[in-house]
Amino acid sequence: MHTLMPPLRSALCLLCLLGSAPSLHADQRADDLLREVEKSTKAVASLGADLQVTMTTQNLAGRPQDPRQSKQGDTGFGQGNEPISFTYTGTVKLKRGNLERIELPDPIHETIASDGTFLWTLLPSNEYIKTPADPRGKNLGAYAPILIFFAPETARTAGVIPAEPAAGADNFATRYLGKERIVLKPARAAQEQGGKAAGQGNASEEFDVVEVRQLRPTAQALKLYINADKMVTRVVSETRRGGVLTIQDVSLINLRPGQKFDASEFVFELPVGAHPYVLKPAPPRR
Repeated sequence: MHTLMPPLRSALCLLCLLGSAPSLHADQRADDLLREVEKSTKAVASLGADLQVTMTTQNLAGRPQDPRQSKQGDTGFGQGNEPISFTYTGTVKLKRGNLERIELPDPIHETIASDGTFLWTLLPSNEYIKTPADPRGKNLGAYAPILIFFAPETARTAGVIPAEPAAGADNFATRYLGKERIVLKPARAAQEQGGKAAGQGNASEEFDVVEVRQLRPTAQALKLYINADKMVTRVVSETRRGGVLTIQDVSLINLRPGQKFDASEFVFELPVGAHPYVLKPAPPRR
């Protein structure tokens, strides 16, 4: 599992522990769409794409800081309660059943790779995490749209694999929100082109949007963006906890369904000096 910069992936980590919840009413239009997603996604043998992740946090509970203060407070938020956003990009190569290569350059500088036998995460500290790769790719979901590619049946639960296969779905409710047209511009390309993404111009894409609500362990609202090929290419999650609003926007851009990959593209070799990651205990509270 992705371990670098835990705050950036808090929304996904919180989704891993599911509790029971009362049965919720499902939206027929939404569920019909998600069944189409499952069918269409299973038919795609491989996928190449660019990845863009934006994490936004906003302090909803704390008092605005004194404007005379020139540094961030202990909460990690800037002056006042304005939202703080951080965006990073990367490249994605996926192949059914469990081959994956995600390259995240600076500022993340991380590699996630599955060679079919092991799942590797290489951190910028030259430390690595090695775990067995699920034969069907069900533990390759560092990001929701990627997990939905490998396990299309999880679209109904917004890319979450319930702890108990026979349960968990009742913890989610779906709702069709309609169509939305958006312009996806990779942040890096936009910066390099002075605000205009290379090859993108003003092109836009229309999506069907389905909302998935989770009640436990933490109440969350997630939006799944379904493209014309009936694939989930964007997931936006919104979580409120402890007076803090966290929004995570994960998009797969410039999709290349069916892209041919050579087997060598998924071979992973540790760099010189790499050593296993050791989880360090949290410092004692004072």
